[in-house]
Amino acid sequence: MGWLVSVQASEMVVTVQTHFVGEPVTEVVVDEATISRLPQYEIVTGTPWDDGVHSYRGPRLLDLLNRLGIKQGRQVTLHALNEYSATLPFSDLRDFSVILAHSQDGQPLSVRQRGPFFLMYPFDELPRLKSKLYYARSVWQIDRITVE
Repeated sequence: MGWLVSVQASEMVVTVQTHFVGEPVTEVVVDEATISRLPQYEIVTGTPWDDGVHSYRGPRLLDLLNRLGIKQGRQVTLHALNEYSATLPFSDLRDFSVILAHSQDGQPLSVRQRGPFFLMYPFDELPRLKSKLYYARSVWQIDRITVE
């Protein structure tokens, strides 16, 4: 089983491509209106990339995937515009309620400011997440998400 979600950098549009062994590839475009209709969550936390504590807002990644009919997987690979990628276990989506942040301190994330999407963990809420492992999984400028 494989899923591919690509995000257009200029706007909040997500194209979801499903690819199951033995089944045809299908695509669904998720627009900004759909993303904004998902429950929005806020994580207030510090990160190693910014001074101080900031508020990040967006839907839980698991909620987005569930809305698209993706209920489970083994792992999720996040791909950034600069070709950086990180793989995390699907369980992180459930265990830590990570969000696909689209704003910081009430302002939309531009590409220059790590947007359009930034995977955010609740670092201050769960101090065990303050490690190189989880920092490396907090990909910004996300343009694709692959779920396997």
